[in-house]
Amino acid sequence: MTVAVDDHSEHQHAAPFYQDQQSLVQRVADSVAEGAKQGEPCLVISTGEPNAAFATAVGSHRVDDRDALVRKIAALEQRAAALEQRAIALEVEVAHRKQLESRLAEALAARRRSEELLRDFVDNATIGLHWVLADGTIEWANDAELKLLGYTRDEYIGRNIAEIHADAQKIGDILCRLQRNEAIHDYEAPLLAKDGSVKWVAISSNVLFDGDRFVHTRCFSRDITARKGLEEQNALLLEATGVMARSLDYRMRLNDLSRVIVPRLADCCIIDVAREDGYERLAIAHTDPDLGAAEGGLLEQWSAATERDPVRRVLQTGEPVIVPCVADEDLAAFAQSERHAGELRQLGLRSLMIVPMVTHGRVIGSIGLWASESRRRYTAEDLPLALDLAARAAGMVEIARLYHVAESNNRAKDEFLATLSHELRTPLTAIMGWARMLSIGGLDDETMGTAIATIEQSAKNQAALIEDLLDVSRVVSGKLSLESEPVDVTNVIGNVLHAMQLAAAAKGIRVDAAGLNERAVVQGDSTRLQQIVWNLVSNAIKFSEEGECVKVRLERLDGDARIVVRDEGRGIPQSFLPFVFDPFRQADATATRVHGGLGLGLAIVKYLVEAHGGTVTAESDGPGTGSTFTVTLPLARLTRSAGSQPDALADLSGIRILVVDDDVSSRQMLKTALGRCGAEVDLAANVVAARHAVARSRPDVVVTDIAMPDEDGMVLLRHLRGADETRSIPVFAFTAFHHRDDLQHEFDVFLKKPIDPMEIARRIALTRTNQ
Repeated sequence: MTVAVDDHSEHQHAAPFYQDQQSLVQRVADSVAEGAKQGEPCLVISTGEPNAAFATAVGSHRVDDRDALVRKIAALEQRAAALEQRAIALEVEVAHRKQLESRLAEALAARRRSEELLRDFVDNATIGLHWVLADGTIEWANDAELKLLGYTRDEYIGRNIAEIHADAQKIGDILCRLQRNEAIHDYEAPLLAKDGSVKWVAISSNVLFDGDRFVHTRCFSRDITARKGLEEQNALLLEATGVMARSLDYRMRLNDLSRVIVPRLADCCIIDVAREDGYERLAIAHTDPDLGAAEGGLLEQWSAATERDPVRRVLQTGEPVIVPCVADEDLAAFAQSERHAGELRQLGLRSLMIVPMVTHGRVIGSIGLWASESRRRYTAEDLPLALDLAARAAGMVEIARLYHVAESNNRAKDEFLATLSHELRTPLTAIMGWARMLSIGGLDDETMGTAIATIEQSAKNQAALIEDLLDVSRVVSGKLSLESEPVDVTNVIGNVLHAMQLAAAAKGIRVDAAGLNERAVVQGDSTRLQQIVWNLVSNAIKFSEEGECVKVRLERLDGDARIVVRDEGRGIPQSFLPFVFDPFRQADATATRVHGGLGLGLAIVKYLVEAHGGTVTAESDGPGTGSTFTVTLPLARLTRSAGSQPDALADLSGIRILVVDDDVSSRQMLKTALGRCGAEVDLAANVVAARHAVARSRPDVVVTDIAMPDEDGMVLLRHLRGADETRSIPVFAFTAFHHRDDLQHEFDVFLKKPIDPMEIARRIALTRTNQ
């Protein structure tokens, strides 16, 4: 320690300074004393006379030997420098230690963070992880594993892994392979969840060994339940489709389908087909054939239930029924009696699902799925597969039905051809036979008269048959044209009854008429209306026996004329009643039938009635009860015809009209009528000719039939609408097809045959006025 004290006497007179000096002296003295206690040397240098107090305090000594003083000072300076270097080194070491401690703390924190992240990754991974000891005990599992199977950690840890696996053979194979230190990858196995359901997983695992010691497995369980379920569903649908495609015997195929569904989708499968009076149970399959027979007998009793029957509910509403857990009240509702309910409870029915079999918007049956010992519980998740199976079954049933219909139609065609051959050959035999006899000669006058009359009648019969065939052909091709005029149905019926009186009297059949004392005017074709009544009355006489009565009644009701023809004859079987108006169909088409004919009369009646805007129905209680045919026609409006008065004609002067119709008479009729109203009319027999006519001279209006050979009126309409120069031409259309209502919005004016030409003229004039 070196201390320098400025002790000049000239400053001592300043009191403040002096006081400070005295304080400094005291502090230096204290420092020297403290250094002396610690054995440190002390050098005191004074520039003046030493202060007595200072000398007393520090025991200062004057150093006279300046060389010695310098040496001491140098030694002290060296020691001070060494001490300073040591202090600096200590400071560096302390700073380094602090840096190391900071780094250690950071490393420990990073390690803790890493461990926390790893623990979080393992515990909260989306894939199941678990460790299994050598004896199969589950040592640890993450949250995903527990969530997959529905167990708590306490319920899962400590159990043997074999208790969790649904397939003992699979878990045995897995453990054996791991014991041999084999790694397994994506090993598919079923696991039992806490709720009893089965979860399919793909297991990947290997073993942690400590030397030769089996520590534990490292297992990864990936949930593949959805994929496995989809594979099983696809396999089920594929097998079901294959089974249903084997034949067109839908009863046998539905039985096969029920056996495919059981046990894959249900413990018991019931398939019902809708009938008019309820439904018919066609198939019942059960996992236990013996129990299935008993269960089938119990479940058959459902067919007599009414509103409580879930099958009837599905058939009526088309909505599926799902009962996830069948309770006692459900069985009581299904059963017909307490005894029946008790028997159903003994079957252990736990869950129920019934789905409709729907085709073309029509419910044709249902498939019922029952769960018992398998402990399935049906939910909305099971619905898509069940509905898919039901749709395929419905499609198979519909295909089988259509096949049988086609087969029936083919039989009807063959029967018709046989009938046609018979009906044509029979009069032809009489014609040829009597013609041969006349050519030989030698017949007396009476026999000759009989021969000529027979030939004439046979020719008339053939002509009538041919006319029926031509009428059907015209109906099919849409070429049967009708005239339109006011017709009194009373006169039509009177004329037919007068003409048929002789035939009825010949068979001893009485014909009674009622309601003919009042007029009933309809708009239609008098010839075709007479054909309608003729066919119905002649059929009634044909199928009546001697002494029976045919009743013809005319009624007027709510703006309609109703013709009712009732006979007491053979009647119509209920099975044939829906087909009575079909062409080429006869209730008795055998070679031994009593009555002749082609079976076309009623088909022609139906078409003609509908062409007049009416309806026809047939009723019969079965064979031997007679039959009733009812024709309903709209009465004509009591309005004056625009064409009946010259001054009421529409003014079409200056209008060029193109009429397109393949029927010559219709073309000429329209040309005459429209020309009378002042129009310039061009004619075309088909669409090709109409295109040329439009190209030659652009018409103001086009009037076209829809049904024509090769190209129809729709083709012409698209041609006109497709060009800028003809797009605005009004197009009027008319048709004889009652089912073409869908075309009305396509044309500017749409009319149904029979058409009134003056009405067309009025519409054309109105179109010009509105332009």
